[in-house]
Amino acid sequence: MLRYFIKRTLGMIPMLILLSFIVFVGIELTPGDPINYLVSPDQASSPNLDALREALGLNDPFFVRYGRWLLNLLRGNFGYSLVRGMKIETLIARSLPATFELAILALILSTILSVGLGILEAVKQNTWVDYLLSVIGVIGISIPQFFLGIVLLKIFALELGWLPIGGRLVEGVTTFWGRT
Repeated sequence: MLRYFIKRTLGMIPMLILLSFIVFVGIELTPGDPINYLVSPDQASSPNLDALREALGLNDPFFVRYGRWLLNLLRGNFGYSLVRGMKIETLIARSLPATFELAILALILSTILSVGLGILEAVKQNTWVDYLLSVIGVIGISIPQFFLGIVLLKIFALELGWLPIGGRLVEGVTTFWGRT
């Protein structure tokens, strides 16, 4: 079992490198570079910006930039967000608590809901309750998650105002849990 686990884990490394390469190529194919997002279009050809591009290594060949990025990633240096003005590690550290909170809450709610509804379906077997819950279950599995997320945001954040739409806590908005 341990051998199988190690084999599968080591097999993921080439896949991760290939995926990172595909993403890097996709970003490369987008028009402009990170500097273009920081300045207005009329300043995009300034000599100072050309010097900044050279200093950041944006003028290097594609494979050199990819190799440098991959080595930095393996060293734990995720880079610097020019848009946010901070290290990527800081952005990840800020988001992780909310991500864990959301994942644990989703796990608890889905477990309670699925076990409870499963018991109800077993007790009310071959009745309208069983058929209704079966249909709701099939619909729930069939709906794409991104669409369901948008619908739930519209209902609970925009219509009812129970949840913040742009983060965990928004000033002046009272959530369902009573936090402001």
